[in-house]
Amino acid sequence: MADPTPDPIPDTQDQIGVGGTALRTSRYRVSGMDCGSCAAKIETALRRVPGVREVRVSVPAGTVAVSHDDTLGADAVVRPLAALGYGATPADPVADGPAAACGGGCCGGGGP
Repeated sequence: MADPTPDPIPDTQDQIGVGGTALRTSRYRVSGMDCGSCAAKIETALRRVPGVREVRVSVPAGTVAVSHDDTLGADAVVRPLAALGYGATPADPVADGPAAACGGGCCGGGGP
């Protein structure tokens, strides 16, 4: 009789990526996205990109976070968004950090 316990290996592979490839998350600023319908189109398009594992869209922030295989380049994310009519650029984590949020003064960002 077969063991009814599910094999845990597929879950582990999903966490480390296919074939042992590391996963990473990249953020992009998206222009022209202004509603839930836009977010749904973007999410659907990016989920179809080979190597993409998770997509998180924030309409208020105008950003998309994509968890993907380490081998996936930015162009693989930007191209499908451009085909839908959205502009997309990699977000600068330094510019998006605490110093940018408060104007930079107390956080060492070179403010007054």
